[in-house]
Amino acid sequence: MKTSVIEDCAETPAVTKLPTDFSGDVAPYALDAANAERLWEVSPQLIG
Repeated sequence: MKTSVIEDCAETPAVTKLPTDFSGDVAPYALDAANAERLWEVSPQLIG
């Protein structure tokens, strides 16, 4: 399954190095389904 992020009405490319000027794009770890699942698992612990 391909996952993408839409920014300014266009598909945003994945980057390997985060820009220092916050110009956009998305890091590959943000599209990782395992990371999303882990976030859902730890979220209740983080917010109490």
